[in-house]
Amino acid sequence: MKITITTADKSEEKLFYACDEEEIKASKIGHMRFDFGTGRQFYGSWFGTTSELNDEEFKVEFNEITKELRQGLLKDRTAMSIFIRENPSLDLGSRGNGYKIQTDEHTYYLRCKPQPGDYDCYCFCYEREPLEQAMNEDMAEEEKLGMEMNT
Repeated sequence: MKITITTADKSEEKLFYACDEEEIKASKIGHMRFDFGTGRQFYGSWFGTTSELNDEEFKVEFNEITKELRQGLLKDRTAMSIFIRENPSLDLGSRGNGYKIQTDEHTYYLRCKPQPGDYDCYCFCYEREPLEQAMNEDMAEEEKLGMEMNT
């Protein structure tokens, strides 16, 4: 599987963290926490959110994406540091750097912070179509509020 890692938009920043907005929460499959241990190990912990979205199709795709990322960005802490230096990202301040992967069915947000003593990466996984609908509704609501404030 060929994946493309892109820079997320500032409007997507909340998707790199646990989000309480119901529409967004409903599209979240779960998130994976990655840790490189002392630098070269690889540990992961899965935290499911919406079990009915965590179907076989998602599991196969997520495993393929993780396998491919293990060849580069998720190879080890050094490889992640190099990737961040060489590729533009959404600046998440002290919480790391943000990247996005989209497939036909899913959107993945990777928050990377290669630092000993902390988790090196979080990958938040969403069902693509309902997430895009929720984000479009959010943008429309923000525009409406902005217009009301200007009048």
